[in-house]
Amino acid sequence: MSALSVGHAPRGADKQRYLSVALVVSLHVAVIYVLLTAFEIIPNPFKPTPPVITRIIQQTEHRDTFPQFPDNHRFIRPVVPEPDQPVIDIAKDNGGPNPGNGNQIYGPTFPTGPTIGVRAIADTHTIPPYPTLGMRLGHEGIVQLRIVVDEQGRVVVAQVESSSGYTELDDAAVAWVQSRWRYQPAMQDGRAVSATLHVAVKFHLNSARG
Repeated sequence: MSALSVGHAPRGADKQRYLSVALVVSLHVAVIYVLLTAFEIIPNPFKPTPPVITRIIQQTEHRDTFPQFPDNHRFIRPVVPEPDQPVIDIAKDNGGPNPGNGNQIYGPTFPTGPTIGVRAIADTHTIPPYPTLGMRLGHEGIVQLRIVVDEQGRVVVAQVESSSGYTELDDAAVAWVQSRWRYQPAMQDGRAVSATLHVAVKFHLNSARG
């Protein structure tokens, strides 16, 4: 009889003991869960959602700050005039190019041409006659002259810079050069100009006697 009783369902006392153990375990689990949710270790699924508080901020219109316009008024942006541009007036030069030609450049005109120094005309550069007094006394020497040649090539000024030592020789050199010597005038930008030169006149008795 005992071997057959092993396979049968538990008796009433065993069932009651099992239920008591399950109840105790459930109570412990419930207490632990309550403690965990109380300390916010685990979220509480039954915690109510906090209400959302909304506030409406009242807007105050400051009508005194801005000017009032009628409802049908349209604001027009003020027009700022642009500054006046300077007017450049290019006057036509007398004898200048025709202003109708757009390729011309207008402005002051300058003479153009060669720039050449004064040049002696060899045929006029003769030796002055020997002064009679100087020849009789045997005077010789070199007269250094400063001369000014005008736009026509004439000697308009002749001054002694270095004397020969004898007055008659110096005077003869000045008179002869100023009256007889001629030049081709100097040219500057194609225009004849005056020029200053330094020349020498030699007096030798051998040349006079020969």
